[in-house]
Amino acid sequence: MTDFDTTPASSYQQLAQAYRHSSIVEQKIIQLFSVIYEPISRTLFLDCLNYIGVRHEDGKTFTNLTLKPYIDKLLATNLLIQESGQGPQCHPLLTEIATRDAAVKTGWFETLAATVQEKLPIMLHYTNGPRYFHNQRQLFREIRIGIYRQNLSSINQILEEYHKYSNKKDKISLDQIFDQVCNRPFDADWFRTLPLELYESAISSILLNSALKCRPAQEAFALLKAECAIPSGHGSDYLQMLLAEQLLLRGCIEEAQQTLERISDNSQGNAVALWGWLYFLSGENEQAINTYTTALKALKKAKSKTKIYFNTIAGIFFILALLKDGSSERLREAEEYTNFIARQSFDHWLKSTYALLQILLQVQLGNIAQKQSIINAYIPSIAEATSLETLFCYLCFYWVDADKAKKRLPKSVEYLYQQAFISGYRWLAIESGELLLRFKFRTIYQLQIQTLLADNHIQSIVDLIHPQEPWELCLNALANLQKEPLAPIKSETEQRLAWFVTFYPSQCLLQPREQKLSKGGWGKGRLLSLKCLSNNLGEFDYFTPQDIRVCGYIETYNDASYGYYGKTDYRFNHKAICALVGHPLVFWEDAPTTRVEIVKGEPELIVKKVKKDRITLEISPKVSSTQDFLAIKETPTRIKIIEITPEHQRIIDIIGQQNRLEVPAIAQERVLAAIKAVSSIVTVHSDIGGGLLVAEEVPAQTIPHIHLLPAGIGLKVALLSRPFAQGGSYYRPGTGGETVIAEIDGKRLQTKRNLQKEKQLADAVITACPTLTRMEEEDGEWLIEDSENCLELLLELQALGDKVVLEWPEGEKLRINPHFSQNLRSPTTKPLLDKGFSVQTTSFHIQQCVNWYQFKIIRN
Repeated sequence: MTDFDTTPASSYQQLAQAYRHSSIVEQKIIQLFSVIYEPISRTLFLDCLNYIGVRHEDGKTFTNLTLKPYIDKLLATNLLIQESGQGPQCHPLLTEIATRDAAVKTGWFETLAATVQEKLPIMLHYTNGPRYFHNQRQLFREIRIGIYRQNLSSINQILEEYHKYSNKKDKISLDQIFDQVCNRPFDADWFRTLPLELYESAISSILLNSALKCRPAQEAFALLKAECAIPSGHGSDYLQMLLAEQLLLRGCIEEAQQTLERISDNSQGNAVALWGWLYFLSGENEQAINTYTTALKALKKAKSKTKIYFNTIAGIFFILALLKDGSSERLREAEEYTNFIARQSFDHWLKSTYALLQILLQVQLGNIAQKQSIINAYIPSIAEATSLETLFCYLCFYWVDADKAKKRLPKSVEYLYQQAFISGYRWLAIESGELLLRFKFRTIYQLQIQTLLADNHIQSIVDLIHPQEPWELCLNALANLQKEPLAPIKSETEQRLAWFVTFYPSQCLLQPREQKLSKGGWGKGRLLSLKCLSNNLGEFDYFTPQDIRVCGYIETYNDASYGYYGKTDYRFNHKAICALVGHPLVFWEDAPTTRVEIVKGEPELIVKKVKKDRITLEISPKVSSTQDFLAIKETPTRIKIIEITPEHQRIIDIIGQQNRLEVPAIAQERVLAAIKAVSSIVTVHSDIGGGLLVAEEVPAQTIPHIHLLPAGIGLKVALLSRPFAQGGSYYRPGTGGETVIAEIDGKRLQTKRNLQKEKQLADAVITACPTLTRMEEEDGEWLIEDSENCLELLLELQALGDKVVLEWPEGEKLRINPHFSQNLRSPTTKPLLDKGFSVQTTSFHIQQCVNWYQFKIIRN
């Protein structure tokens, strides 16, 4: 669909003026095109035109020959448009103007609509069955007809059929349709002709969309204010509450209070919640909490439900009021509410914001580990999400780590401030502006922000939580632990959701299993139905917020193998694996006790000197223009997820389709400048250094890393190098660029590898392990299938001491079968016994420490 969000009013006016100056016949042609709404062949259009009785200026019916000059003229004046390979259609910016003319001024809209539906019918799934829409334009056409017929029930029925029977991934909502049909452009005179129910739905959709995307909607807002202020206007309690919500988002406290006082029934739960929001913004926090508590009781009574929460923006500010209180009891109450929303089976429109606030509350309650979840979380722009979600992402980041927020967020926050200020949402502008001032970010808007803050008497939420040092968080954690309720609570570890992955180069297949804790540990688990996870997510009270996010990637599709009409089935979207980054309970499907680490990576820019006079730049791994992410098996127990952002794609486009940019050596300084420019976007491997220091420089690690992974009764062994001690990617020893620039734990680091030493140390490990030299190597990995050879290798690796880092998957055990245990006194294994290792007649165990990166043999 056409995006009109940034279309200036002058564009509508120019087209409207040209349309008004057209002849009556030309206007009727345009009106018919506007109701048809999609490209149409001239032959079909001619049939419709003659059917409704539009005549040529000489009074005769149209023919293809006599219609052609009209169409050509309207195309030339841009009132109609035509794309290559398609028929003509009404200009998108003129569509609603022309249709409203037919509906209000000429009064022949019904004739047009009936003709279009008869001559261009929508296909049915079966006789007298629901409609089947080939595309969104057909859907829009039918809903537009319902809107101009002022029939809300038919609109809802059409949309219900679309959502039930369409297999489209990005299903459009009624709010989006109302915003596009009723607000492009906004026409107050036409809007006043709508019946109350349709009026309420349309104007609330326009204004809510305006607030969530920070798009100006001043005409709609002005109409709502005027109508709510006069007794004879459209001033229902619903619209008064909508106006109060808009006024609060726009920072108009006094006007919001006057509006709330006009509501006839102020005992409604949502109306009372708006009073709570108003008290909160005014700084009366205890009164806000009491008011919200009353509102929630009224809502529960009205809905006859014990478990319910607000479905409006006001509900977020109850959580903020409880956060501001800061007591352990209030924080737990807030955490309960956010947890309820996050676990809803239906897709609550503010679920992401509540899920983020839930994590923040967990940090405040002492779960310091969740702090990193906020710092590492992807922060969407308002184009990708909503203004509220984006703002709270910024605030939560600032609240848990002000220093990192000051480095990463200023420009993004400035953009939100600009959009909020321009669109008139002053509360959003105040909060984003206040945040910018905390960053001490020099901006041309600084004076404007200070003036805005001085003119409004709103208590900002930026200081709701004061950024704390790590030691302060630790003390808070200890304090909250002391305040834990003493009543026995059902352990949250009795059940858990574990994810089992099968890795293929093209995709990762996921299987969710419910595991229960017994005396013998966690069981194999029960495979959960994707349909159940999609439709009944609220039933699983042990899911973590991350589990819920992964389940959000379940999508429906039509399985044609079930006959003519197929069957609706469920599967994970190919990007579901991305949501598992950092999840602690991921295992291999074919090795269900082997934990898999899912980490976030980024594309690598490899800069090489290939000849004396040439330098090449390549992107690794190579990415096609259609890929939006890659999954790479980096080690036997580690999958690296690389999401391809628009910034990455621009770099890839610059390098070229062959993924190789070759430049002369004399351009080395310019290459170094390029490295500096992109080093914050991609990992850099460079043979020519990093030029100017683009990141904090740290010494490189050269010690070899040995990965051991159980494979049947044997072991799979991988020998790798990891340049950064703090983390990051693994590489084959001695391969890649000398200079590496990468982001480790949110910080840009640079190191210079000693490739020769890496290779020497790796070769020394192989030489010191005769077991490896006897085995066949494949891409730096060995498969040792014999148990006795495995034990020999373990002895050889133990003898190396700190010359090697051994990495062993958590939760794994090496078991020797009974047949082999009878021969444990062989010359090969006798040293193990002499050193005091435990021996059983049925098995022999080598266990690891809890720490993932340590390896230890447990002695008697």
